[in-house]
Amino acid sequence: MSRKFILPLMLLACGILLGIPADSSAQTNVSGTISQNTTWTLLPNPPNNGSPYIVTGDITINSGVTLTIQPGVEVKFAGNFKMTVNGTLNAVGTSSQNIRFTSNQATPAPGDWKSIYFNGPPSNNSILDYVIVEYGGNMDGANIYLNQASPTISNSAISFSSDFAMTLYSFTGGTCYPILSNNTYTNNSKNAVRFFGNIYFPGTLRKAGAPYVVTEDVIVHNYVGMVIWTLDAGVEMRFDAGKTIEIGHNDRNGGLNVQGTATESVIFTSNQSQGNQTPGYWQGIRLARGPMTINHARIEYADYGVYVPSGSTAFGTPTIQNSLLQNNNRGVFFEPSTASNILGNTITNNSYGIYAGCNVYTGCNPAINNNDISNNTTNLFVFSYGTDASKFRINAVNNWWGSNDPNVIVTTIQDFLDDSNLSAVDFAPFLDSPGGNPNISWNNRLYGHYQNKTLAVTYSPYLAIRNVVIEPTKTLTVDPGVEVKFDNTYQLLAEYLYIANLS
Repeated sequence: MSRKFILPLMLLACGILLGIPADSSAQTNVSGTISQNTTWTLLPNPPNNGSPYIVTGDITINSGVTLTIQPGVEVKFAGNFKMTVNGTLNAVGTSSQNIRFTSNQATPAPGDWKSIYFNGPPSNNSILDYVIVEYGGNMDGANIYLNQASPTISNSAISFSSDFAMTLYSFTGGTCYPILSNNTYTNNSKNAVRFFGNIYFPGTLRKAGAPYVVTEDVIVHNYVGMVIWTLDAGVEMRFDAGKTIEIGHNDRNGGLNVQGTATESVIFTSNQSQGNQTPGYWQGIRLARGPMTINHARIEYADYGVYVPSGSTAFGTPTIQNSLLQNNNRGVFFEPSTASNILGNTITNNSYGIYAGCNVYTGCNPAINNNDISNNTTNLFVFSYGTDASKFRINAVNNWWGSNDPNVIVTTIQDFLDDSNLSAVDFAPFLDSPGGNPNISWNNRLYGHYQNKTLAVTYSPYLAIRNVVIEPTKTLTVDPGVEVKFDNTYQLLAEYLYIANLS
């Protein structure tokens, strides 16, 4: 062999040993259907020339087929194309060798290509890890689109989409929920995850690292059995104008389990820019049919924060606790025949803190206790559905109402004291400050209808500030030493009066 060929051959050998392709301009053009397990390698692996892979037409990964992409590979879309995953996409990079899905334009721009489109449960085993997805969003409205699909996407950067960073559409029978962890969303037209569609399958929606934007109503229901939808701590949902979450639908059951923590609430808010948010922008959370627990949530800028209509509580008592309901038209709105637990919340800066409907047949039986209900235009508004609901009383003791003066508190509550056809609100004892101690100074006031009532000497003398009615077959018990005084011409009406130890 001539000496003049020794050095080039040595350099070529070193190139192979170092993993450097001999032809740095190599590329692999790809398009069409992938019908058998395939690997896109970083280095040439005949018949492909290695990375970059230039997408010259739509790509479809068939059901039951896996496309594996090696660390360091670049996938460049040369036009308005997309990758549809009906099978499995296994794109696992490393912290030092990301896999990149990008535009093939010399000057890339958002919307140069469509999306990575995960299509249904057959794609659930897909993994994107240490991946960069950029410059997509054309037509599909996101760089990554999950159509009833639940891949794992982690440690990845989603950027420069012409619309949303990602879209999640619906969860039906047979799907779990996507795992989205430690991802970043930057320089997208909307640095958020679009969320819409029906929830037919129980599971947990985890925080995504960006807010979920609800662009269409979300309905949680199923034709058979019960669907419980759980929202994990840290989830933030922003709602477009007029949108809602409905739990159950018509005769179909659904359930909601909101599980925030003291340090990480679940947030329900309007999809408006900070500083320009308005009460009533979105509808709120509506319980139609099924169980509901809301714990450590923040609910704001809705028409009704939480709405509990008649007939919705057959599956148990809905509970709203340890939550902040603010800047809504109505913080909590419940109708007759519903029994809601409203416990330990802060309900503030709403037009109506609590909007309570009662009627003569079914009344209203909430437990409204240990809340801060203050700085609302009306803290608690009671209304009647066309009938006399005065025989019922609302349990609202041990709350802070924004004042330590009961004469001020009654001005913030619309009830029997304002209209004798309405139910009376039992607000005494009330707290003397937020989270404070019970104040019993109003415990000796008598007004409205009672089922059974005992007048203890502890609170004597009592003052009747309206007519006092003991319901038929019920009993008023009066302890020894009790004195009852009557304002104006008010009177006591009772079938049964028991005076203890009468002598």
